[in-house]
Amino acid sequence: MNEPPRLKAPKTPESRGTHSERAHSLARIHHHLLSLASLSKLIRPQPRPIRHPISHI
Repeated sequence: MNEPPRLKAPKTPESRGTHSERAHSLARIHHHLLSLASLSKLIRPQPRPIRHPISHI
């Protein structure tokens, strides 16, 4: 029945460690989102220019 000290004492250095871990996880998620956005930007504009020359031909 031992509760984690994080809930009882948020001012302990352990809470800072958890906060840094949360920040790292958020940074990783943000990085993944940016990478996905960049990939989507690279993939999406391609079909449009390809369709135009085909329509001209």
